[in-house]
Amino acid sequence: MKETWTTQGLDASIHSIEANSNWPPQRLSFSNKARWWLRGMLVVFFLVLAGVAVWDGQRGWTPPPQGDETTTVHQRPLEWSVPFHGDLTCHRLAPFQPEVEGTTIQLMDMAPDGAHVTKGQVIGRYDIQQLQKAADEMALHIRKLSDAVKLAQEEVKHQRIKGENDTAKAKLTVELSELDREKYLEGDFLVELDDRKMNIALASRELEETLERLEHYRNFVRKGFGTPEQLRLKEIEATRAQYNLLREKARLMVLEKFTRKRQESDLNARVEQAKRDCERVANASQMALLKAQSDAAQAESQLASEMARLQRIKDELKNPIVRAPQSGYLIHLPPAEAAPRFMPMPTPAPTTHAAAAPPPSEPAYAIADSSQLMIKTLLNRAQIRKIRPGQKLQLSLDLGSPVQVEATLRTIAKRTEPEQRTDEMELAEYALIVEMPPQTCLPGLWLGLDVEGTVMARARQPQNVIPWRAVHEQGEQPFVYIRKENEQVEKRPVILGERSGDEVEVRDGLLPGERILLSTRPTSRP
Repeated sequence: MKETWTTQGLDASIHSIEANSNWPPQRLSFSNKARWWLRGMLVVFFLVLAGVAVWDGQRGWTPPPQGDETTTVHQRPLEWSVPFHGDLTCHRLAPFQPEVEGTTIQLMDMAPDGAHVTKGQVIGRYDIQQLQKAADEMALHIRKLSDAVKLAQEEVKHQRIKGENDTAKAKLTVELSELDREKYLEGDFLVELDDRKMNIALASRELEETLERLEHYRNFVRKGFGTPEQLRLKEIEATRAQYNLLREKARLMVLEKFTRKRQESDLNARVEQAKRDCERVANASQMALLKAQSDAAQAESQLASEMARLQRIKDELKNPIVRAPQSGYLIHLPPAEAAPRFMPMPTPAPTTHAAAAPPPSEPAYAIADSSQLMIKTLLNRAQIRKIRPGQKLQLSLDLGSPVQVEATLRTIAKRTEPEQRTDEMELAEYALIVEMPPQTCLPGLWLGLDVEGTVMARARQPQNVIPWRAVHEQGEQPFVYIRKENEQVEKRPVILGERSGDEVEVRDGLLPGERILLSTRPTSRP
């Protein structure tokens, strides 16, 4: 089978192979081989050029702008605004109940709801009729306290006399107990002891005489003069006398060994009990006296305090004004069950009005700290990174009519919850603690005011800033055209940062003072 090289189609090659019988083919010369290599390289070059053209067309290649309109790269902090919408409420609220010495008095001519007040500023006045009624009730109460003081002082005298009497009785009981013990040990016992000894002596003497008479009568019987019956009677008398002696000796032993010890122990216990009773009575009398003195002192102190309160009420009658306990916004607190959340209250008329006195358990007013007002709003991460404490806020409030207020941001707080968000544009709830300017009236602040605003933010450090019209894009790579000193144009890629309106921050690729060309047509990026 024979083979040959040709530039014709596959069928022509097959016919050439079958028709050609000169095999193998002849070697090409060196000049022919060079021409073949040159042709191949030209084909590859044109293919590469066509591919570059197609790739550049797909990348959105932008020619240099026409004209000489240029600008300079400025180095300064980029400014932008972050809009928001939320509820303006009180972050730090101090309720207070305007009272005169613990008595709730009806208030007149109170400052309007939401008015900015300073500490000590007059915000209203008390009802004079109710103040006079409170003064009369206080005077009646003072008269009752005066009577109570007199009774307490009489009770002190009574307790002093009663204590002295009870103590004297207890001391007398001690002395009598000691006398009873001394009387028994040195009197009654010795007398009884002598009686027992005397009875023993008499019993001994009687026994001796009885025995002598018995012996004499026995001799008399032996001589035949007496009778046996009389002898037996004499023997019985001797036996009785003998037992009497033994009985008296036993009584003496009981007296000395048992009766004396028992009586002495009993009398000693009575003496000790009397001494303890005396001490107890003295202490009880002292405590009762001290309690009476304390009650009297307390009654006197209460009387003095009530008299001072009465004097202060009289002073209030001379100048019945109410002063703010601290600086902030005055808030008229409605009943809790009737207050809708986050609904602005109607703006009260600036005319004089009377505020009804609420129950003592519920404060009627509160002062909201003007430096601690809170705006609850939804922001995303890209927005929250642009704002920080110290920046100014432009607020728009609906207080019956649109009001524009400029506030200062103090703190940024976020609702505490597990971190699960990954999207930069996903909203999260934040609280902006702001300080409002003084003399700003905010009626309905306690319930929550609907607020729209803008945070006027600035970059932390000066950056290179250029107009957005100067930025071009080629695929994902932004670039600008630089006008050099020799009027040549240079295409230079840049790295962009934050954008604010018609300006954009350039983080890398440009130097301050360089001239860049401005485009006369809209760019592809919004």
